[in-house]
This record gives sequence, C-alpha cells and structure tokens, in this order.
Amino acid sequence: MARQLISCSLFTAALLLASASIADDAAATLSQDTDRAAAIKQNQNTWEMRRAAAVQEYDARMAEFQAGQLPANVAIQANTRLLHASLVLGVPDAAVDYDRRASRIESIAKKNLELRTGTNQDVAQAESARLNALLKAYLERAAD
Repeated sequence: MARQLISCSLFTAALLLASASIADDAAATLSQDTDRAAAIKQNQNTWEMRRAAAVQEYDARMAEFQAGQLPANVAIQANTRLLHASLVLGVPDAAVDYDRRASRIESIAKKNLELRTGTNQDVAQAESARLNALLKAYLERAAD
C-alpha cells in the first residue's frame, strides 16, 4: 500500500512538473510572439519613415534637377530609393508610380538638353533607367 502511495505521489509530482513545463513553454511562446509582433511593428514604422524621407529627397532632387543643378543620375537614384521603400511597404501601384516619375525625369532631361543645362548623357541615363524598369516589370509578369 505504501508503494502504491509513493508511486502515485511520484506520478502526480511528475504530472505537475510536466504541466508546469508546458505552461512555461506556452508563456515563452506568447512572449516570443509578442516580441515578434513588436519587432514587425517597429520595422513597419522604420520603413514608413524611410519612405517619407525618400519622398522628401525625391522632391528636393527633382527641383534641383529641373533647375539644371544636378545630373539625371541623382534624380534617378532618388526615384529608385522611393520605389524600394514603396515596394517594401506594399504601396499599391508602386511600380506604376515609379514609371510615371521616371517618365518625368526623362522629359525634364530632354528639356534641360534644349535649354543647355543638361547633357545627352542625362537624356540617355533617364531613358535607360525607365526602359530598364519597364523590362524588369515585364519579365516579372512573364515569369508569373
């Protein structure tokens, strides 16, 4: 009888330890999920700030480019950074917006060439950047 009582007590103790371990694992998993959600939110906020900065940078670079103070590649790079931040955030029509901005860069490069504040290289870079982006988009759609 004493053996049965001891084995029953040991079994109960083992069961309590196992359930405590499961509860600790569940609490740890919940804590990890909370930490992961906080990290995702922080990452989202960081990318939103990066996109806002990219919009401001693009606007500033475009004003300077339009005034003939910067080469086309600086405006193209600002446009590319804005595209990257928009794609990471999942902004709808990010690629279409990029193409619209690239088209604007191209037309400004041509106008700057006529006004003699730009170069043929600026026009070629603007055209190349736009065509490159369109080709990539076409190839990605064809792959899907």
